[in-house]
Amino acid sequence: MRTDSNWFGTRCQYFLSDTKSEDELNEIINNQLGIKYLWAGNYDIIKDASLLTCYEGLRCHSTICLDWREICNGIFNCENGEDEPIECLSLETNECKDDEYRCRFGMCIPKTFLRDFSYDCMDLSDEQVPHPAIDFDDSCYMSSKLECDYRLCDVHEFSCSDGQCLSVKNWVQPCIHSSNCDAHCNNGRDLFLSENLLRLNLSHKDNRLNHISFQCWYLLLCNSVEQTSKFFGYNYKTCPCSKSKASESECVRNFHDYCPISFVFQTANNFLYPFVQLLYHNTSSSSSKWWLPTHLCYNSTHCPALRLKGLPLINNLLCVAREEFEYSYPTPWALMQLFSACTFAPTSILTKDKRLFYCEKSMKFVSKYKIYDGSADCLYKEDENWTSNDTIMHIVNMTDRFKCLTNNQWVSRRLIGKGYCLDGSDAFYLGICKRASDIACQFLRGLYIPPINYVFKENCDGENKTIFLNTNNTDETDCEEWPKYRRCDGYWDLSNGDDELNCSNTILSYITHTVTKCRANEHYCMFSNGTMGCLAKEYAGNGHVDCIGGTDERKTCASRDPKSLFQCSSGQCLPLKIICNEESDCRFNEDELICPWFYNVTHPSAYMFICKNGTAIKRAQWCNKIIDCQPDAEDEWFCDLSYPKTMYSLNFLEEYPPLVIDSSLITADKALQLSASLTMSTDYSFEFPDLIDDWYCNRGLTVTTKSSSVQCFCSPSYYGPRCQYQSERVLITLRVDTQFTLSGHENLRNAIRLIACLMFNDLVVHHEVILHVPLMKQMFYLNYPRPPPKQQGNWSVRLDAFLINAFSVNFIAAWNFDIRFSFLPFTRLVLHLMLQEQESCNTIPCVHGNCRKYLNSPHKEYCQCEQHWSGQYCNISTICSCTGGGQCLDRYRRTLCVCPLGRMGNDCHALFNPCNNIQCANDGTCIPLDERLPIKFICACRKSYYGPRCELANAYIDIYFSKFDFDYNRLLSSAAVVHFLESKEDSSDILFVQNRLLHKPVQFDKLTRVFNNGYKHLCNSQKSTNTHHYDHS
Repeated sequence: MRTDSNWFGTRCQYFLSDTKSEDELNEIINNQLGIKYLWAGNYDIIKDASLLTCYEGLRCHSTICLDWREICNGIFNCENGEDEPIECLSLETNECKDDEYRCRFGMCIPKTFLRDFSYDCMDLSDEQVPHPAIDFDDSCYMSSKLECDYRLCDVHEFSCSDGQCLSVKNWVQPCIHSSNCDAHCNNGRDLFLSENLLRLNLSHKDNRLNHISFQCWYLLLCNSVEQTSKFFGYNYKTCPCSKSKASESECVRNFHDYCPISFVFQTANNFLYPFVQLLYHNTSSSSSKWWLPTHLCYNSTHCPALRLKGLPLINNLLCVAREEFEYSYPTPWALMQLFSACTFAPTSILTKDKRLFYCEKSMKFVSKYKIYDGSADCLYKEDENWTSNDTIMHIVNMTDRFKCLTNNQWVSRRLIGKGYCLDGSDAFYLGICKRASDIACQFLRGLYIPPINYVFKENCDGENKTIFLNTNNTDETDCEEWPKYRRCDGYWDLSNGDDELNCSNTILSYITHTVTKCRANEHYCMFSNGTMGCLAKEYAGNGHVDCIGGTDERKTCASRDPKSLFQCSSGQCLPLKIICNEESDCRFNEDELICPWFYNVTHPSAYMFICKNGTAIKRAQWCNKIIDCQPDAEDEWFCDLSYPKTMYSLNFLEEYPPLVIDSSLITADKALQLSASLTMSTDYSFEFPDLIDDWYCNRGLTVTTKSSSVQCFCSPSYYGPRCQYQSERVLITLRVDTQFTLSGHENLRNAIRLIACLMFNDLVVHHEVILHVPLMKQMFYLNYPRPPPKQQGNWSVRLDAFLINAFSVNFIAAWNFDIRFSFLPFTRLVLHLMLQEQESCNTIPCVHGNCRKYLNSPHKEYCQCEQHWSGQYCNISTICSCTGGGQCLDRYRRTLCVCPLGRMGNDCHALFNPCNNIQCANDGTCIPLDERLPIKFICACRKSYYGPRCELANAYIDIYFSKFDFDYNRLLSSAAVVHFLESKEDSSDILFVQNRLLHKPVQFDKLTRVFNNGYKHLCNSQKSTNTHHYDHS
């Protein structure tokens, strides 16, 4: 265990540096990962092959070792297509149940988990992408988030093996500044690929008939992007035939002189090697574009789907001339889309399969569920061109789609709200989906159909949502008296920004009044000499740009491109994300003049933002509406240019009449007021640490032993001495709801413990013990045996639920789920379950136990054995070593102990009691939880109290039922359902259920006290208005 001196382990043999004794494990891991700096563009990584994480379950002839995501990703990464076995077809043909949502990749998740702000699909297709609240792609290299471990990349993306996916459209761009660093892996995996491709050209087996000379190799190397020459220590600037000079006559002559008549050369962005190889012919007809391959060669026996014309020019590969393609030379994206058709050979069986759609021109089969889903899976986009294909119109008429109101369009539910319906009806729904329980989220899942298509606050918002048949008026009629804009929301509704002046408690007001000391009628402004000052509102919105970036003339760029709002003095409009990136995008360098301290950073990082005082913050923290650079908030300068317009709603209550500022306090002078704190110090440098040390364990935890050697502790996703190998595993995502009989007040001192077992036939391969947390998803791994590959056969997951307290353990029920797609190295099992008492049966002769039915498979029975008995029929005597009230889990070939609360370990011998010195108020009882959870204990409160320590009293209402209100003599029984409703801030015209309680029997002619559990007030005038309603029967 951990000690105060940071030594830990069974013999205190491991040491953690730079940690505190009270740090939790997750904090230590995040701190270690958080200090990493990205490898993008840093070529030292290729010196250490252990920094390339690999899936060892499949070894084949490939450019670099495989990432598990490259199995069944639709691309042949192996020379003979071993990474795309026939089993991959089952991902395309898989269909889900009515209460499930089908992810693009083919797996199924509960429909209740769709659009709930938590990714459940491995391809992220269950959420709106990108979503700022759950975006993580760029930070995976320094994050322990589970999403990074399971995210899949699309067919036209390159996997960085840690959750980051690169669009191959940007592959050829060098990573020099942040604007193009999305073309590189932050962990450097792409550098391994490029270096291997270029190096094999020097000793390629296919060049045995015509070895290329070093001069020819160097000529083609120099014609690539600048990064490629750095792999081998060459200075790109000294290349005689760089990309910009390629067409010069001297370069053409060099190609003819140095290169053979026919040869193979792989460029740094040939993702499809070795399945696709590039062939060059040194002839007069090819000299005009000598740097482009004349042929693309591939193994046609492994790709009968493509009907391309060519000749077997090298090693029996079919070589297709460049002119045969629609493009003069296919881009990497087009090539990946084209050859993704190779994974499934066309047969009469596939052609007749109604679960598939055939892209005729692209010669490719895709799942019918990928039709019109916003992502082109076919090269020529036949799957997205719904207007010209009647077959598509028939296919997409599916229950899991949204049907547009006035035409025959059917839209994927993840695209609702993005304007895919030509009539705009996909944007007409109640409220805003901000929390998983919102009505709008229920609508997006297809679980709720609103009786109307808009709510009160959407009146006069500029969008016609309905027509009232009786009057022919719309929700946009008679809007003259409606408020036209919101004050102090950061968006300039008025051209001079008057609606954003004299605001308080905003970042904009802090910069304007605290940092630059501007007056009530002035905006902050950076002038052309680079100094920050103030500009009177009379000079704003007058058509003349006074401030750098056009902060005083915002309508100009906004009217051209809403995403490019920084105005250069030349009139060009730039996206905010490319300012302060050490690359001049404005003609006169204004986009870099606003942050001159960047020029003095010794080793700039594309993914870091440097404050004036030298502090480095993540680029993602720039413009996040949080001040990270103190004291002048330079990380939020100019960010208000992108603040969105807030439409009218009941979220805001404005003072009426509006505040009028005394004109005597206002001056119209164009004044420049500089704050002393704005002096920009440039006498510092920012050095980045040695990357190798921080990356030594890849995504593992680095510890030191007593012998001062370094050792790596790996997460369940990795193994190996440096955590460089990827595990085969199943990620379980689980939410368990309980019936009232199991979760009512009388059981508050009980908890539910779940035992999850990964099974191969009847053998437990791996298991996890989980303490159930109500109303929450819980995620955990079950690992296949190492090293991979796993044995093929019947893999399943069994879940056993037990009701536990501090003294006893009692079995409740069990589920059993087959693992679909068990041929994959990694898959997910996403479950939303209801725990209830299990049905008994009499179909199995259980000698010392009872016949039970699985909750999810009522036609599948098993024997639940008594203690000290096991076996299929509970006829084998066993010895149970569980102590302290623990119970043995039967039927397995190894003993598993289910421990009561407060105990842990293989035999429940170890005590875990975080309740020492914990006082729960109002006679509450402290209950120990799981030592691995962030919350180690809870206070079980009496009926009328709640809170972390039962310190708060529940609101309540007394209801009186009179006998005279009912035909009392005819009542056989009585019950009352009490609803507590609330109106939320962002949906104040919709009532939501806060609590719903069943009371029976009803006490007539007496007061019945009903508690609104978890709420202090029945009515809160500041936040929301809660009302109550009851039904009786």
